[in-house]
Amino acid sequence: ERLGMPALCGLLGDAAAFIGVDTGVSHLAAAVGARNICIWGPTSPQRMGAMTAATRHIVARVDCGPCFKRSCDQFICMPGIRADHVLEVMDELVAR
Repeated sequence: ERLGMPALCGLLGDAAAFIGVDTGVSHLAAAVGARNICIWGPTSPQRMGAMTAATRHIVARVDCGPCFKRSCDQFICMPGIRADHVLEVMDELVAR
């Protein structure tokens, strides 16, 4: 079942933190003031990211990026982001 916009905003606002990729939900999390970790692969937070005090950006560091492509033959950017690094950033963000 899909959540309506008011329910989604409430859920995001009540969450300890939101972890997502560059989608509308990540931007909505930032808009409601939620602690927000946004993971970036082929896109760039400098171009499209929410810049709030409660937002942290984790960016894939690959030679070919950011490429802004919707499809890729290599797709090395997202697998290069380590889950333990994302959890470290979340722990730091939630602790503040």
